[in-house]
Amino acid sequence: MSAAGTWKNEYGSIMTLQEAGANLIGIYRSSTGSVGTYEVQGVQVGNAATAEMGQPVALSISWHAIDDASHDPSWHWQSGLCGQISLQDDEEVLVLAHNMVASSDFCGLVKAGSYIDKLTYRRAPLHEPERSLPRKNEVPGNGLAGRWISAEGATLELKVFAACDNGLGYVSGRLVRSAGTVPVRGFTDLHSAPVGIAMQSLALTAAGASEVLGLSGALDGATGCLSLFEMTSESTAPGNSYSQTRMASVLFNREAQHLSEIGAQTAGAMI
Repeated sequence: MSAAGTWKNEYGSIMTLQEAGANLIGIYRSSTGSVGTYEVQGVQVGNAATAEMGQPVALSISWHAIDDASHDPSWHWQSGLCGQISLQDDEEVLVLAHNMVASSDFCGLVKAGSYIDKLTYRRAPLHEPERSLPRKNEVPGNGLAGRWISAEGATLELKVFAACDNGLGYVSGRLVRSAGTVPVRGFTDLHSAPVGIAMQSLALTAAGASEVLGLSGALDGATGCLSLFEMTSESTAPGNSYSQTRMASVLFNREAQHLSEIGAQTAGAMI
């Protein structure tokens, strides 16, 4: 088996995943904070979990509801999750480190910031109809689109898209590191700037040969810096699952050449 199927966590939230080629897509129904239906994207690597080794999984969730839930500040947020499926007492258990990127205050609930949690999911005997990926249009003028470079030499090349039916923001591109180049995909907030929110949240996932990667954080509209929380998960034995996910922070800045092109375009528009 793979991560495909329906899962329920300790808070009562339900997540249904299905395979879409090499990736995962799905639906999340939350029972905490804002109650609604949300979209999930993710990756998995390796074989199904066994008694000896787990199966790594990384997911991203956009908290912009896709049903008729009432709009609230959490619609600007994203979550990154990373961990593995392990066999524990002959039961599949999906344990994920969770970074909820609250890019804005939610009065009475949380202040803006990153919130770290550990979530445990177990298979649930429920069924959701299969979903297809929505039609999307590229948003080339979005501040997140372009080429980003970290101090460590990693490069993120990103494009931003909008769903045609619900305004959900999607991101795709690639991550170039010394270990190789991998595709990335996930979500971002398309509606932060129009309402005066300085932080544009995003959550991305990627899969290597034997590990999965989750990148979640925000683009700071004031500084132009892209600050991300990086989670990497590899397969471990069930007894060693405490070491399944390592975490680091990484800061990306726009490539200098790209900044020069923006300046030239601005100057040309002023002539």
